[in-house]
Amino acid sequence: MSARRSEETGLLLDMLSIPSPSGGEAALAGFLHQWLLARGVAARVDPAGNVVAHFPAGGQPAPRLLLLGHMDTVSGRIPVRCRDGRISGRGAVDAKGPLAAFICACLRLHRSGRGPAYDITLAGAVEEEVSSSRGARYLLGGPRPDWVVIGEPSGWSSLVTGYKGRFVLDYRLRLEAAHAASRVQTAAEGACDFWRHVQGFGDRYNEGRAGFDRLDATLRSLQAGVEPDGLHDCSQALLSFRLPPDFPLAELEAVLAAGRGEGTLTRLGLDPAVRCPKNTPVVRALLRAIRDRGGEPTFKLKTGTSDMNVVCPAWGVAGVAYGPGDSHLDHTPREHVVVDEYLKAIDVLEQSLGARQNLSK
Repeated sequence: MSARRSEETGLLLDMLSIPSPSGGEAALAGFLHQWLLARGVAARVDPAGNVVAHFPAGGQPAPRLLLLGHMDTVSGRIPVRCRDGRISGRGAVDAKGPLAAFICACLRLHRSGRGPAYDITLAGAVEEEVSSSRGARYLLGGPRPDWVVIGEPSGWSSLVTGYKGRFVLDYRLRLEAAHAASRVQTAAEGACDFWRHVQGFGDRYNEGRAGFDRLDATLRSLQAGVEPDGLHDCSQALLSFRLPPDFPLAELEAVLAAGRGEGTLTRLGLDPAVRCPKNTPVVRALLRAIRDRGGEPTFKLKTGTSDMNVVCPAWGVAGVAYGPGDSHLDHTPREHVVVDEYLKAIDVLEQSLGARQNLSK
């Protein structure tokens, strides 16, 4: 393996060796900041904790492009190793692999002397894996880019153009305690009734719909029991909804209010669904680079969410998600990225970010 390739795999291994669960990204941000500065890249850690680097265009004027990855991972330690052509570790797929690919592609163009075709801001954001999306929301206060590329696992030869929305809700029910032999409904039963009410709406809405157009409702957690003082019986449920485009949220909220009984509802997070166009200069350049490496590009729509849901609707800009890795391995104990795929993704990004043809909107 060449020295350049060794540096690129080494970067990802180093990133995986630094734990960075949501809210604990500071050590990784500091490492990336110093790593970039040591290679002559203008970089900083912003007040939100994002690591941000600037790669100016080789020619002027140039469109503004935001490459937005994230540093945080879900919890759970996976041994970091490079073995049998695979790099394993928490975040190898979601999403340190895509972020490392962004960094390496931009560094290649930086070192080449010709620079990228765009005025690139590269950001490794904090707290993407939690509903706060604090890093991406902070970036909304800065300059509006012309396009966005999100660093998420798509597979080296695929692009993601849409994500479902996310609606997170807390339900709580507090009742006067009663004897277990009484016929009074318990708080646990009340929470279960509420969940069945929600499921009924979902079944009705989804009739005749499939895939990306369905409403996905999940009961994430349910806790119930009598308070320590013995005076109240309580339950708490966390509900998560994956929303299709143009979903009638007001209708869902009316159904929830009608079925909550004596319970209370608190909205914890809401991000709209997003579906971006396929015919943009950035997408065309990525497709061309994938084909040039023997790939047959495909488009995907994801039922999860990403920072695309945060920034693209707020800025009113088109985006696409790209990065190495199989998203089926997200958050699993088997998380790994194939080295060859990781390096191919860097090649694709280098070519597409350096392509100066057809940059007009």
